[in-house]
Amino acid sequence: MDTKQSKQRQRGWKRKGFLESKYYIAPPPLPTDQKPCDFRGIVLQKNEVFMDLSTHSISSGAGPLTFFIFLSIFISWIDNEFGIEILLFLIMLPSLIYIIKWCFRPVPPPFRLNRQKREAYIVLEDGRHWIVPWEKVRALVSESHSYGSAGKQGMAGLTISFPNPDEAVDEGVPMVAACGDEKDCEAQWECIRLFMEDDPNKAPEGYMERVINKSFLVLVIDIFRENSFGKALWELFLSILIGEWWSHPLEHWKFKNKFSVPPEMEEWSKPIPEHQWEKRSPELQQAFDQYYAEQRRLSWIIMSELLPLDNVSAKQIVLDYDREVF
Repeated sequence: MDTKQSKQRQRGWKRKGFLESKYYIAPPPLPTDQKPCDFRGIVLQKNEVFMDLSTHSISSGAGPLTFFIFLSIFISWIDNEFGIEILLFLIMLPSLIYIIKWCFRPVPPPFRLNRQKREAYIVLEDGRHWIVPWEKVRALVSESHSYGSAGKQGMAGLTISFPNPDEAVDEGVPMVAACGDEKDCEAQWECIRLFMEDDPNKAPEGYMERVINKSFLVLVIDIFRENSFGKALWELFLSILIGEWWSHPLEHWKFKNKFSVPPEMEEWSKPIPEHQWEKRSPELQQAFDQYYAEQRRLSWIIMSELLPLDNVSAKQIVLDYDREVF
């Protein structure tokens, strides 16, 4: 692997273009200062040992297809001619074919992260598999821009790359999730980073525990339990509008009957005694120490700015502490 290219793929590397910008947020997996949020449901499941990541879901495509279904029903109701309905059906046909194929092909094995071993287990569709050290996993935020009457607009995506351990070839397995904007991408990555570097309980629940393992009726009950009546009706309307009433039962059936992991991954996922847990590398620990020292220094600077101007002694204490510690 090209050394120069390898050095570029570190946190802080940026490249800006006219219609596209990219920057790496890992490695090293330092805090992003964003509140974790699993926008795209890529956290499939988690426990105290491992976290599964997957994008094998039809929820993102259910919304547009449901829109065309409702639109076809509405047009059929107000118009007796079938020209537009046939056109809408032809527009929906590729999505229908994809969903039918999706229902009958097995769920691919997830990308599994083990926080005790600090590794990622990757299984490819052709049967190849490898183990990647957690500290080599790369996270890239890409944002594409467009210009229109409303001004500049952007759409960002998070790419998590698991590089091939054979450094002679620059090959990795990417997982891409469209998250909205750059901050949403960082919040999505923070779900994964918190699980591996901090406390697994701080990471959001997995998509299977949160959605797939529940029936649609239970999801509706949860909506009314967690929201006021008016907001619950609005949430229910949105869930129907984006097609959860038909996509969720399909996902529930699919993951219950066609989800499995290889025996090698299952064996690798077994918990190990705490004294055998892998620790951070000295380089990563140093990066964390520097990060937290910089955060403390900035806090002291902000504190000194907030002190009254006539409180010279207090300001001097802050400045002396800053010089001695940092």
